[in-house]
Amino acid sequence: MKLKELLRYILGYLLGSSVFMVAIPYGLYAAARAFPGPDLFSYPFRLAVALLLGLPGLVFTIWSNAALFFRGKGGPTDLFDMEISPRTKRLVVTGPYKFTRNPMVFGVNSCYAALAIYWNSLAALGIWAVWLALVVFYLKSTEEKRLLRDFGKEYEEYRQRVPMIIPWPERCRPARDGRPTD
Repeated sequence: MKLKELLRYILGYLLGSSVFMVAIPYGLYAAARAFPGPDLFSYPFRLAVALLLGLPGLVFTIWSNAALFFRGKGGPTDLFDMEISPRTKRLVVTGPYKFTRNPMVFGVNSCYAALAIYWNSLAALGIWAVWLALVVFYLKSTEEKRLLRDFGKEYEEYRQRVPMIIPWPERCRPARDGRPTD
C-alpha cells in the first residue's frame, strides 16, 4: 500500500469516526439532557432494549468496515460523490452485505436508537428519526447513483435482491412481486 493511499484511509476513518462515533452520539446525548422526557419505561427494560439494538448494530458496523477494506479493497468514506478514503474496487455482496446493502447505516443507526432509548429521550429519538430519513434520502440520491455508475448491472441486480437498510433473512424477504420467497 502506498503512503498516499494509507493516508487517505487514515483520513477517511478519522473523519468517519469523529462524525459517526463522536459528534452524532454527543448530539443525541445533548438533546437527551436538554429535553428530558417522561419515564416511559423502567431502567432494566430500557437497558435490555438498548443492548438488543446496540450490540447487533456494533457488530454490523465493525463487520461491514472490515468487509469493505478486505474484500472490497476500499474504505467507507465517500461524501456527496467526493472520494475521501479510497473507493472499493469490487462490489461487496458477502458478509454483512448479504443481508443489507448498507450494513454500516443499519449498524450505527441501531446504536443511535439504542442510545436514545437507554437515555429515555423522546427528543433524541425524534432527532434520530429525522437523521435516518436524511440518510435514506442521501443514499437514494447520491450513493446508489455512484454505485450504479461504478458497478453497473452487478449493482442493479444486487439492489433488486438485497434490502436497503434493514437486514432480513433471505427467506423472509418479499419477492419483487410482493410475495414472500421460499
